[in-house]
Amino acid sequence: MDLKMEVYSPGLELLGLLEIQNSVLCERKAFGAGSFSLTSLITDESRTLLIPENIIWIAGDDAGIIEYIQEEAGEDGPYITVKGSDLTGILERRILRGRYDLSGPVPALMYQLVDDCCIHPTQG
Repeated sequence: MDLKMEVYSPGLELLGLLEIQNSVLCERKAFGAGSFSLTSLITDESRTLLIPENIIWIAGDDAGIIEYIQEEAGEDGPYITVKGSDLTGILERRILRGRYDLSGPVPALMYQLVDDCCIHPTQG
């Protein structure tokens, strides 16, 4: 399977496509941020794209924030492994002021919290 992943800056600017991966693992969690792990051959492209805080759009609904990078040598060449939380993990980095009692679809709730706490904060 040929999986092409888009890589974005923290400001959501498209930086490029990553086309060479050896493995991609995504873990979803019901209550909390999931995680991902990606291993790729080290190339000029992978060194440029796979840096901390960049966002990888893996496939479908899976996207993650790069938080950890490790380079190592293997039988087929040098590899880079990146790990991080899925995009919902960005909410763990924000301050929620007050108490919230919400119900509804998770994406709508996340949108509402980000809007209320980060984009148009109403509480100080």
